Amino acid sequence: SIPDFLDLMNEAARVMGCTATHFANPHGYHDDNHYTTARDMGIIAREAMENSAFRQIAATTSYSLPRSNLQRSRTLRMTRNLLMVPGEDNSYYYGYANGIKTGNHSQAGYCFVGSAYRNGVSLISVVFNSGRNTVWSDTRKLLEYGFSQYVSVSPVDLYEMNPLTLETTGFSLNDTNLGRLPLN
Repeated sequence: SIPDFLDLMNEAARVMGCTATHFANPHGYHDDNHYTTARDMGIIAREAMENSAFRQIAATTSYSLPRSNLQRSRTLRMTRNLLMVPGEDNSYYYGYANGIKTGNHSQAGYCFVGSAYRNGVSLISVVFNSGRNTVWSDTRKLLEYGFSQYVSVSPVDLYEMNPLTLETTGFSLNDTNLGRLPLN
């Protein structure tokens, strides 16, 4: 039933650590009791992208349906996620994009939860309340910023640098070292 499904959705969000999300319907249209944050939506997207079937579906830009007794064969093509649709007439195409979901309505504006993969790094972006086309440029800016900030260091490289302390980001506010990790 829909109420049971909503209970499962809300429980899953809680288990994932979403602290400001409540689902009131399965479709996402406006309801005063249906809300989330960009942080929580990012958490949900990250969890979803851990599932290989979800990743494959999110990255699919076209799908061929065979002929049936009711329909001729046909191909369905993605048209709403402009980051993933290559073409000369699409200036929003972003070759590293591999998902996830668009959405819009009058109270939320244009929204997009996106993902991209480049050089072994996977990123999630969340844009809420944007414009019809600025949602794509906003997403691209977020992803490019994320890729520019990510530095991959192997354990051997780290050893050769011989640092006394590593400084990390994204640390808990309860961390008394404020993200600093002393090495010995």
